[in-house]
Amino acid sequence: MAVISYREALNQAMREEMERDPDVFIMGEEVGHYNGAYKVTQGLLQRFSERRVIDAPIAEMGFAGIGVGAAMVGLRPIIEFMTFNFSLVAIDQIVNNAAKIYQMSGGQFYVPIVFRGPGGPAVQVGSQHSQALESFYAHVPGLKVVMPSTAIDAKGLLKTAIRDDNPVVFIEGETLYNTTWEVPDGELLLPIGEADVKRAGGDITLIAWSKMVWTCLEAAKQLAEDGIDCEVVDPRTLRPLDVDGLVASVKKTCARSTSSTRRSSGSRRWMCPCPTRRTSSSWWSRRRRGSSPRSSARSTWSDRAMAQIIGLPKLSPTMEEGVLVRWTKKEGDKVSPGDLVAEVETDKANMDFNIEDEGVLLKFLVKEGDTVKLGAPVAIIGKAGEDITALIEQANASGGTAAPAKPAAKQAQDTGGAARDTAAAARRDGAAAAPAASGTKGPEDSANAPAARREPREATRPEQDRGGKAAVKPAAAAKPPARPAAASGKPPAQPAPARGDGRLLASPLAKTLAIELGIDLRQITGSGPGGRIIERDVRAAAEGKHNGHAEPAEAGPDAPPEAAETGEYAATGDDKAAAASSQALVPTMRARAVQDSDGDWDDVAPSNMRKRIAARLTEAKRDVPHFYLMRDLDAAALLAYRQRLNDLIGDRPGATKISVNDLVIKAVALALRRMPECNASWQGDALRRFHRVHVGVAVAIPEGLVTPVVRDADMKGIGAIAAEIKDLAERARSRSLKAHEITGSTFSVSNLGMFGIERFTAIINPPEGGILAVGAVRDAAVVDKGTVVAGKRMTVTMSCDHRVIDGALGARWLTVLAELIEKPESLAL
Repeated sequence: MAVISYREALNQAMREEMERDPDVFIMGEEVGHYNGAYKVTQGLLQRFSERRVIDAPIAEMGFAGIGVGAAMVGLRPIIEFMTFNFSLVAIDQIVNNAAKIYQMSGGQFYVPIVFRGPGGPAVQVGSQHSQALESFYAHVPGLKVVMPSTAIDAKGLLKTAIRDDNPVVFIEGETLYNTTWEVPDGELLLPIGEADVKRAGGDITLIAWSKMVWTCLEAAKQLAEDGIDCEVVDPRTLRPLDVDGLVASVKKTCARSTSSTRRSSGSRRWMCPCPTRRTSSSWWSRRRRGSSPRSSARSTWSDRAMAQIIGLPKLSPTMEEGVLVRWTKKEGDKVSPGDLVAEVETDKANMDFNIEDEGVLLKFLVKEGDTVKLGAPVAIIGKAGEDITALIEQANASGGTAAPAKPAAKQAQDTGGAARDTAAAARRDGAAAAPAASGTKGPEDSANAPAARREPREATRPEQDRGGKAAVKPAAAAKPPARPAAASGKPPAQPAPARGDGRLLASPLAKTLAIELGIDLRQITGSGPGGRIIERDVRAAAEGKHNGHAEPAEAGPDAPPEAAETGEYAATGDDKAAAASSQALVPTMRARAVQDSDGDWDDVAPSNMRKRIAARLTEAKRDVPHFYLMRDLDAAALLAYRQRLNDLIGDRPGATKISVNDLVIKAVALALRRMPECNASWQGDALRRFHRVHVGVAVAIPEGLVTPVVRDADMKGIGAIAAEIKDLAERARSRSLKAHEITGSTFSVSNLGMFGIERFTAIINPPEGGILAVGAVRDAAVVDKGTVVAGKRMTVTMSCDHRVIDGALGARWLTVLAELIEKPESLAL
């Protein structure tokens, strides 16, 4: 079982029912692009589109009435009120229509509708938004009223309510959304009208629902210390009310009497409210006798403290992890629902993390700059002075901070085996040559083998390599070095300085120069700060100076073959002539034999945005069958039209100049409106055609790419599009876009013309059916009526999802686009 929040349980219930039944849809204020006032509908718009997740205006009677009508014709609407206080505006639809139609129609019409939203006491809004309306609705015939107190009840009862053929008022505790509980995996349906014992007891029954269940459990825990064993019962549904279940609990705890066989004079019998009496084993008798409380089964509810762990919420639709940029509150600060507590970098933008609970921030579980997985613990909130040791241990056990992935190259090195590790250590320690006196080869010989005997990074042939030079030959394993260090009188090679992670300390210029000259940096002693290898150390090694670098073998014409082989290449006539002209060129012949080292690269941890881009584009290229249509457009008229528009704008303060990109986006939107077959996406089992045109505009920022959305672009003027794109681009670069501004596009445009790119292909942004890549406007020689003249051309490439757009359809769409671009006055129509 997974531990999830009350909010997540509600979201799962709606998602699962919408996936199971296409007749289920949700409507309410801000349920779509804003993900709901309390983020309960997070991600549903992206999963089910605007046809099934409908943002409604502030008109509760209107959209509640639409829901009732939809239910009467067989759909199953979920109507969300921002809070249940606003349901009073729609009371006529709920009480007189939804609740009565079945009876008034003689059973001809069912009204399978769920009215849901937060209700009950809230924080800082007591004067307007803290009414407890459940008792009112529970007295309305025809309605079912549900008030879950835990995540497991929230999910199981909401799924049942959606499937119920009767209207259900489903009131969620406004202060419960971040409480967590274990919820079983898979299908979960709980019966409406059945109470649940949250804590078993034998002395007294406490009946409560919603948030008061938690209060009663805390009270029961404290009373248990005094020997009073409380049973806490949650009816869960107020209409129908499980009277039998409640009475059974009361009978169990009250079927006792205080009478005793050893009463002292003057004592009297205490009568309980029930018709039966308490026995001498009751808690009252035990308290009088000072006896210890008897044992009873304990629910995990009784052990839960009021403090709770706050997890990282989903702040953007595609978010899987985030970087906690900064905390805006300090440990010990008191917070209320809606307070900003942190700023989180998501894969799209820097988003505000607002808390939904009231209390004191007792502990931060992550530091600023940490990468945190979605839902992972980030803080603990509760009452001042509360013991949170167990919650800290629980948070540490659950983990959630994303550790940086170890590069594959490093993993390969780490798993290379003990022999290779020993060899590397020996090389770092300067043990470059092994004694060869014994003539036998064991592990020590292979561990101490000189660096020259490592395999080259490329396979070589006995003939010549690509550069015409003789191929590299690995030195024979059993042959000793041609010139032992002792015979030369030169100091032995010293290890290059290394950091704690084994990387060489060398400047970038030294690394580049070493590659060009074929110098092994591991054989150089650095003279820079802290032993860092710098440029002069590499040049000194190339000139044959000592500096810890072994000189090339001085093999003359009668030198033994071993000398040439230990020099790592067989010299040709050209090589000897080159060596005679310049001894400094000789080390360059060693470049092919020098193996890559860790100092040749740096692994940079990608940002969340870059990781998300990598995952999304990999998914797109793997799962979406791309094909491409390219067309050259005459852009001369478009440039002239743009100039005329900008002349009209002039230097008016606050006015936005029109760009070619603005005109292209308007043309794309109009082309999609004229050919709605291309304004579509593939949904696995259906081809979804959108009724509105939302164009995504690719904007490059230092961390990667963001695609803010111009909504209803076909309905907006060119000036409005230009101003909106400018605003979106500026806020994209400052990472301040909101979630609804980067989601919901039906087609995208990527323009690299401003970078001088004449033509390119773009990758489709799923689930869109296409994307247009726009190149730069260029001067070109064109044939006009048999004459070659100078013209302006712009190449556009349409990437198509072949499941949605066939070749002929895409070609017709490009023809429509070409007409709009080449006759730009039509953009104003």
